[in-house]
Amino acid sequence: MTIMQIIKKNLKMMIEEKGISVAVLSKLSNVSESTIRGILNLKLKTTNTKTVIKIANALNVTIDDLLKRPEE
Repeated sequence: MTIMQIIKKNLKMMIEEKGISVAVLSKLSNVSESTIRGILNLKLKTTNTKTVIKIANALNVTIDDLLKRPEE
């Protein structure tokens, strides 16, 4: 599993748990909707640390939470 696949799985789960949309997360994190959708659809092959930090802060989770290998 690649790091982007891990981020995708965790991000998708967190969005669902918090009951927010990509649009809301975009506003909270100041990360474009297209970037967030690119992560969720694995269209982005990589992302930068600033983006991961912004998303983690908006979700009120740690970066480790986003990077933690999910249970399969």
